[in-house]
Amino acid sequence: MHLIWENLIPNLVLFWSSCFKGMDKGQLYVLEPDIWQVIGSTSTEASKMIPSLFGASILDPVKDCSYFTSSTWSVWSLFVTPTVLQGCFPKAYYYKHFCSLIRILNLCLQFEISDEEINKIELEIHQWVVDYEQCVPPFCFQKFEG
Repeated sequence: MHLIWENLIPNLVLFWSSCFKGMDKGQLYVLEPDIWQVIGSTSTEASKMIPSLFGASILDPVKDCSYFTSSTWSVWSLFVTPTVLQGCFPKAYYYKHFCSLIRILNLCLQFEISDEEINKIELEIHQWVVDYEQCVPPFCFQKFEG
């Protein structure tokens, strides 16, 4: 799970902010800079409402994400982003796709996981990757229009 917070989530942020190795220029999942500014300030304000028991306060991810630890990424992605990202993407598909990832992560973080839930998690991870490959270059073979 540590790699989710240290790799996957930060890389998604790089995609969304058009900073991922030049592969994301003009893509439908890229958020405008002014939207990022609102996401950053809203994230910081929202984290003030999360008990410190859940993790460290969230700095503005637009300005300070280089200081994020795996714990910070975890708190931000699980508790803040499902709300602050809603309505921000040019295509709602990207928000829904991210929320499906958060649903998977929440299932994985349960204290107990049944065999049935393990099978569900496996299927959902597979579907998440398939959906990702259909809409994110260089993986996509056709431009996703949904």
